Amino acid sequence: MKAADICMPGFLPLFTSVEAGQKERWKDAVRILHRLALLEKKMGGGITDVLRIGLDILYVPGSIGMAIAVETGRNGFIWDWMRLPMPGYRQGMQTPWADIRAVFWPPVGSDFKDPFRFLLDLCHSEHMQGFFPSEDRMKEFLFKANLLQSMVELRLLTRTKEGAAVVEARDKRHKVEIKVEPLWCLTKAEDFGTWTWDLFGSSEGFLEFFMMDTGGHIPPATIWDWWKGWKVICEACLDAVTSHRLFLRTEWLMLPGEPVG
Repeated sequence: MKAADICMPGFLPLFTSVEAGQKERWKDAVRILHRLALLEKKMGGGITDVLRIGLDILYVPGSIGMAIAVETGRNGFIWDWMRLPMPGYRQGMQTPWADIRAVFWPPVGSDFKDPFRFLLDLCHSEHMQGFFPSEDRMKEFLFKANLLQSMVELRLLTRTKEGAAVVEARDKRHKVEIKVEPLWCLTKAEDFGTWTWDLFGSSEGFLEFFMMDTGGHIPPATIWDWWKGWKVICEACLDAVTSHRLFLRTEWLMLPGEPVG
């Protein structure tokens, strides 16, 4: 039950897939401990480590859950999940998932030439196999979810004057504070354009997602400036993590309707 309490937020998108008519795919969706046990071989742990996996590795099913949310058009679940406090993370504190870096960084390191390999391998497990059309489509869903999670982090950062100033100044020193590993920076420009059009449909769709729960009081020009600053900071973060082994140019990654310059 403790594991279920810890993991339930990350599994919320699984239930949206049931609502979307995929019930036959997720007949075991509520069996949280069983799903955690699927990670034993991947993590090298035993039965006694299942609760630890539930506490420390939630982002594994959580990331897959976010991909499912994207596939089923429930992007709002990403916003809701990241703001939701993680039960039992710190005694007497309400710590949202968005503030827990371990939630967004893989346990075994990233192969930046093949991002999400760890998650893709999980998707070939007995209970996941066949849910997604193909591995390429799964990568697409994971990239989209990663981008949306990064945008939510930006949105939460710019809620404060200090955070907004960091982004407006395009301060690359903030790269060490980034919570969501910005794997979307690795996307090819043509894929980024196609996938973000699928996500938002237009610049208005992006602005609407960004201003979710804000009352729409942020000038669009400010949001676009924040996004451009965020691209610079995320590029610096990923460039540092990959030890300059990749050539990144995030200014080529343009959202629908994004102003040039």
